[in-house]
Amino acid sequence: MSFIENVTSAGIEALAKKRTELRFTGTTEPTLFHDSSFREDIYPNSVINSIYLGSTSLASPLPERGSVRLRFHTPRTKTNDLITFDPNQLVTLEVKLRPQNFQEKGEKNRKYSVSDITIADALAVLKDRDSFGRLDQFANGNTSRRMIELLYEGNGLQPLLMIQSDRRHFIKDGEDPVRMTLDAGISYWIPSFDKCRFYNDGLFFACQTDVRSTNILEIKSNKPMNSDSYFNDLVKELFGENHDYVPAGRVKRSEGLYAIAHYPSPARINPEENRFLGRIEGKEREKKFDIAINPQAILSQVSFNPGDNIFLGPPKPSLIFFRYYFNNDGDRIRTIAEKSEDPDFDHSIFQTKTIISEDGELVREKIKSPKLKTYLNNHSFSQSSTGIRDRIERTVLCTDTGNFFVILADHCTSEDIKPLEQIEIEYLGTLGFSNKSVAHTDEAQIKLDFNRVTKIVSDTFEDTGIKIIPSKTTKEDWLTAGRKQ
Repeated sequence: MSFIENVTSAGIEALAKKRTELRFTGTTEPTLFHDSSFREDIYPNSVINSIYLGSTSLASPLPERGSVRLRFHTPRTKTNDLITFDPNQLVTLEVKLRPQNFQEKGEKNRKYSVSDITIADALAVLKDRDSFGRLDQFANGNTSRRMIELLYEGNGLQPLLMIQSDRRHFIKDGEDPVRMTLDAGISYWIPSFDKCRFYNDGLFFACQTDVRSTNILEIKSNKPMNSDSYFNDLVKELFGENHDYVPAGRVKRSEGLYAIAHYPSPARINPEENRFLGRIEGKEREKKFDIAINPQAILSQVSFNPGDNIFLGPPKPSLIFFRYYFNNDGDRIRTIAEKSEDPDFDHSIFQTKTIISEDGELVREKIKSPKLKTYLNNHSFSQSSTGIRDRIERTVLCTDTGNFFVILADHCTSEDIKPLEQIEIEYLGTLGFSNKSVAHTDEAQIKLDFNRVTKIVSDTFEDTGIKIIPSKTTKEDWLTAGRKQ
């Protein structure tokens, strides 16, 4: 078989018109002999991470005619099956097009990029069409936005695939320079985005699949190459006489689409969210700690990686107004909470909680239902004053065990009551997959992870000279103190 039989005739015709890019796959390692005209450029951050964004609303989530990806480089290190991403990581947003699809419009450029944009900003900008316009504030953002709208027909994008590879660069200088890149250790990862409630948790991570690729060699040159021997000689010079490299197509795309189709997105699953007729919110497992000051500023400053195998999401603020209705008649429901983002409680939710256990952790069953408002209207309840809960929350992922928690820093105020300053650590669930449920939890591991997260919180505050004190005081206790029998 000819060494270049698989190179398309269209590609050969284009060689004389522009830079040639040809791709091959194989397993042979390069050998730079002393008489080789190639030199290797070595970069400290040799690992390329490419997060491909697409739209599940389209027949093909990653269009044939182009791609949108976030690219950044990292050092060569040993990785686990799970990778977490700092939302402040700077990336290059790249839009690649295949010119033959846009010849009617006179489009000549094949690649557009927006540099120095964070992962968090890029994902927020691309999540739906209404936010695309924010790209215009970046250099090359306007052109990139128009091409993204064209590629994805106005649909919002989310990350569907990450490809990681260790890249080596080989250069042949001279009158007809050649550049070769060799990608090895290629792996395919499925991101957690949205399937893991990304917008709520602020966490972004990816799980590795079993899909693997052979090495991919790409040759780039400005010289027209139309002979079998030229390609063969270049590859032979780099890999020796007995190399196994053969021409190839878009290997990463085909294997990436296979990974997307066969591997579900990782998700946060809480086995304790046993819903019943839409009423039961599930079990709430938490630890509470009282503190002498407003804890929000200190919690906000904790790094994203405060300990081994611990990853924190960004600080997320929230503000709600709440009040309690309670009776002393021994009725079935003793207390109902009303919560709203509106101080006039025009739009409220109603819930009640029942304590199941207070052994080390406060475990409560939480029921949320509009029927509670009807129950409230049909029975005699007293009303507490209104409280304001100012909260900062940070989601926690234990990357070695897959358990999720959230750290809550609450500053609660109400008229004529001393403010309540508290830290809460709540269990959120475990790492699973979007098409599966988790039958049980590892109770021993949850307790160990509770203690790991607690130690990080305790050490953080004690480093500033402030102690956190274990507490069983609930917001209901605080706001209704002295009014309930």
